Amino acid sequence: MTRCHPFGLIILAVTLFSMTLAGLAGCGQEPNRKPVVKIGEVLPPDHPTSDAMAYFRQRLETHTGQGVEVRRYPSGQLGNAGELIQACRTGDIEIAVVSAAPLAQYVTDMNVVALPFIFRDSQHQARVLDGEVGQTLRRSSEQAGVVALAFMDAGTRNIMTKRGPIVRPEDLKGLKIRVMDSNVLRQTIARLGATALPMSQSEVYSALQSGVIDGWENNPPTCLKFSMHETGCVYFAWTQHVAIPDVMIVSKTWYEGLSPQRREALDRAAQETSSHQRTLWAEYEVQAVEQLKQLGMRFNEVDAQAFRDRLDGAYDEYIEKYGEGFASLIEQIQNTGSPQVDP
Repeated sequence: MTRCHPFGLIILAVTLFSMTLAGLAGCGQEPNRKPVVKIGEVLPPDHPTSDAMAYFRQRLETHTGQGVEVRRYPSGQLGNAGELIQACRTGDIEIAVVSAAPLAQYVTDMNVVALPFIFRDSQHQARVLDGEVGQTLRRSSEQAGVVALAFMDAGTRNIMTKRGPIVRPEDLKGLKIRVMDSNVLRQTIARLGATALPMSQSEVYSALQSGVIDGWENNPPTCLKFSMHETGCVYFAWTQHVAIPDVMIVSKTWYEGLSPQRREALDRAAQETSSHQRTLWAEYEVQAVEQLKQLGMRFNEVDAQAFRDRLDGAYDEYIEKYGEGFASLIEQIQNTGSPQVDP
């Protein structure tokens, strides 16, 4: 029988003790090894859509049993809308919240929700996007490397100018109006008689101050949260020419790599958030209008029929460009009616 030297026993004991410490350290670090889900957002933290994403974070962590760590990056910390979309496509971030308008550069079918006067009201839009059209847009988005997981209300877009009031399309002649990077929006504003200038949201404030643009188009909550009234852009015309939703998109590669249970939890949290966001939006929009009035914003109604007449025929142009599948989407949207009410 071979006897172990006392020095060898000491070395063995130290080694076993070190291994034990390492094991304990590993156990202590395990919570920090939860998968990290990064969410890129363009809007500021106190915007109603950002509030909804705080809700989404809580719901996702709950549905996964605290099995993921969600990190949010609002105010364009990870880039503008185009950069966030690209980051989702490449898998550099897992989730982003962007407008459907810039997403349409990658997902042709998404142009349909940016068409002028395509939705009758917010209820109609919700029924459309929660139905078969929404599912079609989700399938189309997957071909671009992202999954359109949920749609959110972003109200109607209206024209705000430093010179006004704007009542008829003729009043826009010669004005430079900022738009999102969207072919449909550019052409819509051009049809109304103004010059459309695509620009990132982060550049709009200074562009208004310096006179690079004469106005922009958006909704009351975003106008308030970005303090646009401070630039002298105080004429708000209720043109309501488009109602483009925001979209929660996720990286397709990441999504497909999730376990069935986590994918289900993600889908569930997204749908809960969509419903919650629409409620937040409706409440906040009313408050935003009142606050903007107190801050000197001047709201006016417009000759709605004159704006509709100026945009007449726009759909034909896009049907010719995008084909019969696009025409079918338009028809489905127009044929989506009110929910049946039992007598």
